Amino acid sequence: MVKGWNADLDMNTEDLKSPRLWIRLLYLDLKYWGLSSLSKIGSLIGIPIKTYQYTKTKSMIKYARMLIEVPIEGPFPDSVEFFNEKGQLIRQQVQFEWVPANVHTVICLDIPLMFAKIRQAPIRNGGQI
Repeated sequence: MVKGWNADLDMNTEDLKSPRLWIRLLYLDLKYWGLSSLSKIGSLIGIPIKTYQYTKTKSMIKYARMLIEVPIEGPFPDSVEFFNEKGQLIRQQVQFEWVPANVHTVICLDIPLMFAKIRQAPIRNGGQI
């Protein structure tokens, strides 16, 4: 998660508390590829934001792909369970395309301290890049 820098950049970390992450629902039965079903399955993980274009059109059916907003601290489950229309328990495999590697580093990052250290760093090679 990289945000472009500008002079008016707000160093607030609110945006980092609930990132939007792409998930893949591996081997999802095609009968659950409707927006309503996908939304219900996505809600078991977080807040569904949007469905990938190829998932909507069923152009690539290897997996269904969705953008989900989740708390940065997780959980990031590798499966979710739901009951189908016949009352059978379905365990759906979930794959996150990316998850935060070290949540505490992201949340606790001391930006002002980091900039202070950069300003104090010695200039090497006479300032040449």
